[in-house]
Formats: sequence, structure tokens, C-alpha cells
Amino acid sequence: MLGRIIGLALALALWGGAYVILNPGGLDGQVPALGLGAFEGVRGGLGLAAGLLGLALAAAALMRAPERPQGRDPLAPLIDGHQGEIGRASCRERA
Repeated sequence: MLGRIIGLALALALWGGAYVILNPGGLDGQVPALGLGAFEGVRGGLGLAAGLLGLALAAAALMRAPERPQGRDPLAPLIDGHQGEIGRASCRERA
């Protein structure tokens, strides 16, 4: 459950980062412009990548976990029909 909450929080942070990258100075100047330096030419690609990564992270956090197979019963009878240790039980019966 904690992993899902952390995944959703990270997805929300990535979506916020994608918004800041794609809309510099957005929300009527409330969000500061993020200077990308040498990566200004690929601003759209970086924003799209951050948004899609956040979407994938949110989808992974909300997906149902696969059903796990149950292990065998630890008290199941052995091959010869007796429970417990095979060798010691037969030795006690002989004595």
C-alpha cells in the first residue's frame, strides 16, 4: 500500500514537472520559467517524456497485483500415507 502511495506521489511530481517544462511561465506567471540550457531545443520532447513516465508510474501504482500461487500444505501426508519423519517412525514400530 505504501508503494502505491509513493508511486502516485512520484507520478504527480512528474506531471507537475512536465507542466512546468511545457508551459514556461504558465498559470499567469505563478509558475517560474524553467531554463533548460542546452536542452531548450527539445523542450517538448522532455515534457512529453516526463508526462508519459508519470502516466506509466500512475498506471503501475493503480494496477492490481497478480494472484500468487499458494504453497503446498506443510502438513500434507507423505507418499506412504504417514505424517512425520519416514525413517524414525518405522524404526520405533519395529522395536
